[in-house]
Amino acid sequence: FSSTRFDEMSIKGLRYLSQSTDSLHKANKVNESTESLIDEGTEMIDGQLMGDFEADAKELEADSWSFTMDKKYLKQLKKDDVKRQDVIYELIQTEMHHVRTLRIMSDVYSKGLMKEVQLESQTVEKVFPMLEELLDLHTGFFSSLLERKKEVKLEETDGFVISRIGDILVNQFSGPKADIMKKVYGKFCSRHNEAVNFYKELHAKDKRFQAFIKKKMSSSIVRRMGIPECILLVTQRITKYPVLMQRILQHTKENEEDYEDLSQALQLVKEVIAAVDSKVNEHEKKRRLKEIYNRTDGKSIMRMKSGQMFAREDLIRSRKLLHDGPLQLKNTAGRLKGKSVCAVRFLCFTSTVIMDHSAVEQWSDSGWTRIFGYSDIR
Repeated sequence: FSSTRFDEMSIKGLRYLSQSTDSLHKANKVNESTESLIDEGTEMIDGQLMGDFEADAKELEADSWSFTMDKKYLKQLKKDDVKRQDVIYELIQTEMHHVRTLRIMSDVYSKGLMKEVQLESQTVEKVFPMLEELLDLHTGFFSSLLERKKEVKLEETDGFVISRIGDILVNQFSGPKADIMKKVYGKFCSRHNEAVNFYKELHAKDKRFQAFIKKKMSSSIVRRMGIPECILLVTQRITKYPVLMQRILQHTKENEEDYEDLSQALQLVKEVIAAVDSKVNEHEKKRRLKEIYNRTDGKSIMRMKSGQMFAREDLIRSRKLLHDGPLQLKNTAGRLKGKSVCAVRFLCFTSTVIMDHSAVEQWSDSGWTRIFGYSDIR
């Protein structure tokens, strides 16, 4: 997950047809209709998954806004106006897809695993971290978009023209909502690989789990969208917002009221993504440090240049891993100057630099002084 690449990421290929339900707000509750379907062994249908959003979802089935409008009306509009409405429609439609994906994760997989496979809630949480928080967050956002769509509905037609969308986006990606988004996506994206690996472990060793997944994957509501695919889609969703906002901006005149709000919203969502990316990187470094610690000989100890002894426990004692990777060192003194190269493992902490012990003995104190000059990096 990288904040530097989100502008390049395309939403093509990620349009899983979707709907949702108002019970997204009711965390940790299985509605009665869902329970009865599971008990009777019958299949949940789209209408039950969508709940109160069913009618709205049907209005968003068309491939684009242009396809929903009368051709005579479209001819009255400028090309930029049509394209702008198409992108706004795409924003609303893909948010619906996202909410539906989250609902499948919750109602079909998460609650199903606890009820049918009898997995503990803590176990399911490892596969779907922060799921209920994500549901609440995106249901609220989707509801705001739908409300705006209803406010601008054209008379004597099912069509709509949204002249202002930036205020909703600013509200979604600023203040408390932005803080919640940073928190929930920070944790969810950080644990993406761990969640998928844990899913694979369960699938490999638990036959009831295997049977459950096979059954759900064959249902029409899931449409063969497995748990790993759901996790990937949720991880990627946050990177789609700036792409959509930029496209709306491209077809919005600078003197229009919406332009300033859209520009602000674009900056806000980039800040959210940067914060999430930072949390992902921080989690990865902690995971890597734990891995290094577990692989280090518990009896190993060395004397640092300062005279202080450094043992295995010092790896995790009040230190933060900044960088880990291969490094090549060149001899800078003596008759072999510049001709001898040694590859070492380089670990940079907030207060210490560590290299492979076998390489330490090959270098003079002057060489180490220069290398250890980086030890005060924060």
